[in-house]
Amino acid sequence: MSELISLPPDLRPGLMPYQMVQSVVTEAFRVLLNTKHLYQHVDISADAVRKQLTPMLRKMYVDHQMFDHMIAATMHPLFQYWCPTLAAGQNASLLPRERMMFDLPTVRTFCERCEEVQPFNPEPPPFGFPCVEMREKGQVFSVSYHCQGCKDFPLTFMVTRRDFRLTLTGRSEIEKIQVPPYIPKDVARHYSSAVLAYNCNQLLPSLFMLRTLIEQYMQSVLGRGKYKDADQL
Repeated sequence: MSELISLPPDLRPGLMPYQMVQSVVTEAFRVLLNTKHLYQHVDISADAVRKQLTPMLRKMYVDHQMFDHMIAATMHPLFQYWCPTLAAGQNASLLPRERMMFDLPTVRTFCERCEEVQPFNPEPPPFGFPCVEMREKGQVFSVSYHCQGCKDFPLTFMVTRRDFRLTLTGRSEIEKIQVPPYIPKDVARHYSSAVLAYNCNQLLPSLFMLRTLIEQYMQSVLGRGKYKDADQL
């Protein structure tokens, strides 16, 4: 089941309605990169965003005709070309005229240098220009991040947009699975492989790796070669 994204609850005060719409895209990227795994997705709920903006715009525009015009104009950027602000200066003249700028969020993910979860910030220019490609009915984003702990480890995500759906379709480094300390070290790789396969919606391979973990663990406890049949184990 997809997660629906609307206006984030912690919006800073004083934002204009069009800035709130921009923040919805930032929030969608934040949820996707922080909480989703490969080939999982989030959906922006345009209906929910419109409903949230309605009370504010009704106070600003009492006239019904003007209100209808402004709510449509405020929501319209969601249907346009999305462009991260870091890429604003990159081939600006070649970008579509109708485009919506949005900020890339800070994310938290595993750093292989620090060997723990750390905050990652978007890579600034000149090395961090996001790459945005047009696709039929959508876009493909390649966004680079840098660990704020070691200031060294880079990580690039690929995100595919289809209408209001964002899907995590690639990573420059495969997702690192932190193994609980109660899992014996000699079978830890089977555990991480099982969780990684499950996160990528590969249920049968994940079950196979869990079975392998159990068999290998029981072999080490009972003595290797003592029981050749898995049912005996």
